[in-house]
This record gives sequence, structure tokens and C-alpha cells, in this order.
Amino acid sequence: MKEKKESSFSRLMGFAEIYKSFTYISLVLSAVSSVLALFPFYYIWKIIKEVLDVMPNFQNATGIVKNGVFAVIFALLSMLIYIAALLCSHTSAFRVQANMRKQMMHKIVTLPLGEIEKIGSGKLRKTVNDCSSATETYLAHQLPDMVGSIVTPIGLLMFLLAFDWHFGLISLIPIVLSFVVMMVFMTGKTLQTKMEEYQNALDDMSNEAVEYVRGIPVVKAFGQSVFSFRKFKKSIDSYSEWAIDYTQNLRVPMAILTMLINGIFAFIIFGGLIFVRGGVTNELILNNVSFTAKQGEITALVGPSGGGKTTVSRLAARFWDATSGNITVGGMNISNVEPETLLSLYSIVFQDVTLFNTSVAENIRLGKKGATDEEVLVAAKLANCDEFVQKLANGYDTEIGENGCNLSGGERQRISIARAFLKNVPIILLDEATASLDVENETLIQTALSKLIENKTVIVIAHRMRTVENADKIVVLSDGKIAECDTPDKLIQKDSIFKHMTELQTASQNWTI
Repeated sequence: MKEKKESSFSRLMGFAEIYKSFTYISLVLSAVSSVLALFPFYYIWKIIKEVLDVMPNFQNATGIVKNGVFAVIFALLSMLIYIAALLCSHTSAFRVQANMRKQMMHKIVTLPLGEIEKIGSGKLRKTVNDCSSATETYLAHQLPDMVGSIVTPIGLLMFLLAFDWHFGLISLIPIVLSFVVMMVFMTGKTLQTKMEEYQNALDDMSNEAVEYVRGIPVVKAFGQSVFSFRKFKKSIDSYSEWAIDYTQNLRVPMAILTMLINGIFAFIIFGGLIFVRGGVTNELILNNVSFTAKQGEITALVGPSGGGKTTVSRLAARFWDATSGNITVGGMNISNVEPETLLSLYSIVFQDVTLFNTSVAENIRLGKKGATDEEVLVAAKLANCDEFVQKLANGYDTEIGENGCNLSGGERQRISIARAFLKNVPIILLDEATASLDVENETLIQTALSKLIENKTVIVIAHRMRTVENADKIVVLSDGKIAECDTPDKLIQKDSIFKHMTELQTASQNWTI
């Protein structure tokens, strides 16, 4: 039976003796450090996403500090674990280097003088000093870094696959092509031959250099020039020719490899354009939308999902700027008004309520900076908050948890409405706040909203047609255009989208098992 050949790495570990376990520990720690180093980017992504989601109401970005702290913690952990990996790898590498030099010197001492002359003092010096130092560098630095360089792209792929498997698969293309380029042009028998030529050229040059240095006194004594040592010059020329030839042969493969690695982002963008399948276009989201929301009236925006209702409300508050056309408030073009000044005219009550991990009173006080306790109490009573707040342990001083996690959905909505009461501004933007609530909470919130919108300009996004039966105007949006615009009574008498939606919802409400 053919005996299995021992690998070079196993032979190196033999020199490490009892310290070889430190090498394996360093590899594991390096891999762990590489994985942890990816998490700060995840938390930075969460910060950016939250800021974009809440803009321009940046005060609603409640997770920035927490995510920032986690990013710093993971970055520090990654750095500390990497330092521990290097400590372990150096402990083993120094022992390998020392033992290699001891054994080589023992071997050299036992060699016949003729064999030593044949090898050459330059090659012996290079083997003892340079090669052992290169081994130490490989074990102490290159090997842990190599593990990290393998784990990092794998970890990135896992992140991409977790976020979107389409992008994950697309990003595999340049990586696979990179490995193909490396396997074809930069590994195998050809590279092995080239590396042998490289080592031989270095050995020859080292031998001839030592001989030249030792012969300098003779050169000077007999008035000779450097060209008396033709073998030294020949070894330098030989190494130069090898280096130039090797570099020229790798120019194209290296250019392709670099392009593929750096081009991964281009592949992701290209893949995104493929997989969205027309989802990203330059078409207008809203087209020729024009209506007037009068003071003291309720204007309801209804229509199928994706019709443009939310876009209209966001444009009205200048969360985005319109690319064409004008939006005016009291005759002023809102694009000429500072966002903060404009928002001071609006109270916004949406389904997704954002609350802070502070007291009930402070959450309501966000509606008006510097509001007194009496003003907060009046707003809370108008929003039907007082009843449930009085039942809390510390009343209005009770901490409600992150995003109001200690409250029910209806209670959170009523605090949001209390803010709007406290702000007391002329324009109300309302995303129907009762769509997902039970009957009791819905009644309480509808009562509060009825008080809130008195004598105000109200734009409401309606999901249930029965809640806007008393609206002054219904604007039906479909495919980014106004399909219908009239009073509820007139629309219900026509063969309209509004009538069809009302009938469907009535049928679903009357459905029984």
C-alpha cells in the first residue's frame, strides 16, 4: 500500500511541537473576527434605512443610537479577537522559526565541506535566515489573513442571500469567474514551474552576491572592475528577465481578476435591473392630479392599492418635492417654503404611530415644544386618553416602553391624536387610523378625530368607505390619476369605482359562516 505523503503544512506543525494548537486557534479566531467585522455594516445600513424612512421628521429616528452602539461594539469585538488571533499565531510561528533554524544549523554542521562549497554560502544564508523568516511571516500573518479573506466574501454572500437571494446569486457570478481565471492562469503546473525558477534565480543571485562582496579586496588589489564577476551580472540579468516575463504573462489575468472582483457592484446593479422587471422606470407616479382641499372641509383620498393616495399626502407635506406642477397652501407654493416652516402648519396622524421610551406626558408634549402640563392634560382628554392613562401605575409619568410597547394599538393611536390636538394647526393629514382596531377602540378614536378636524383643512386617506360617508369631497385615485372626484352621494349614484368599492366592503362585512 502506497504511503500517504505528508503535507508541507503538517511538516511545519511538527516544528511547532506543543504550540501547534495555537495555530489552529488563531485560524478560528481570525474567521470569527471576519464575521463580526461584517455586522457594523448591517447596523449602519439599519441607521441609513431608518433615517430615509422617517425623513424629514428625523426626530422619529429612535434607533440611531442603539444601532450605532451595536456597530461600535461589533467593530471593537472584531478588532480584539483579531489581535488575539495574531498573538496565538505568533506564539506558534516563532517556535516554528526557532526550531527550523536549530535543525538546519545542526544539519549544516554535519555536512561535508565539499557539499557546503557546492551549495554555496549565499544559498545557505538565504535558506537559514530568509526562508525561516518567510515561514514565520506565513504562519503569523498570511495564514490567519488568508482564512479571513476566505470567510469575508462567504459572509457577505450570506448577507446578500438573506437580504435578497436574487442579488446573492448575481454576486456569485464574478466570484466564480474570478476563481476560473485564477485556476487557469495563476495556479497549477505552470505556476509551480515559475515558482521553482523564481527560487533558483534568487538562490543564484544570492550566491554570486556573497562571492562578489567577499572578492571586493581582490578586485581592488588587482585593479579589476565589477565585470570581472560576470557570473554575478549574469545572475542579475537572469532574474530580471524572469521577473519581466512573469509580469507580462500575468498582466491580462490580473487585469481580468481585478475587474471581476471590483465589478461585483456592477453585477448587483445589473441583476437588480433584471429582477425588478420594469419596477424601476422613469414614468410619472402621479399624472395630471389636481384638486382643492378647502378649509373646514374633509377631502378623502380613496382608490385601489398603489393608486397614489399615500404619494399625494406625502407631497402635500413636502416629504418629497414634485418634479412638475405646483402644490399651494394659502396661495403659497410649498416648494418655496422651508420644510420645517411648512410642517409647522400640519398635524399628521398615520396608522404607524411612533412613540418614544419615555412618559405618556412627554410623548404627547412632542406635539408642542414647551407645552404646560395643563395643556397636555387638555389634549389627552380631547383624544380620549385620560381614561386609560389614569389606570397606569404612575399616570402621565408612566414610562411606556420602546415605541409604546406597553400600550395597546388603540391607546397608541390616541396618544398620537393627542399630539395633534396639542399642536392645534390648520391642516390635518390623516391616514385612517382605525383600520386595524377593535370596535371599542375604533369608536373612541372616531370620536376624538371628529373633535380634532372641526374647522380644519383635512385630507384623509380612506381604506374603508363607510368612514368617509360624511366627507365633503371624495377623490378616487387609480394608476396615479384622478379617476373620479365628487361628493359621496353623487358618486354612489353613478356606476363608479367608489360605488363598486363600497359594495364590495359591505358584502364582506355582511359575510357569515
